[in-house]
Amino acid sequence: MPKVNGKARAPLLRKGQLVSFLFGTGPVTGQIVEDRGCLGVGGRRLYGIKFEINPGEQSYIEMPEEELESHTPA
Repeated sequence: MPKVNGKARAPLLRKGQLVSFLFGTGPVTGQIVEDRGCLGVGGRRLYGIKFEINPGEQSYIEMPEEELESHTPA
């Protein structure tokens, strides 16, 4: 687990949560389906996210925590 000031840091996001992130030329919204743990460069926490670019076309991507933003539906 990444450490902040010598202490282990808990995840900021959780499985099932909606998030937005940049993909291609703009933001997309997806749902976290997996917390992959601190596998990224420098111990960054990675999440598996399912999202749709086109309706009915599911995609999957792994993104680091700091590139995700919690999304609240309008």
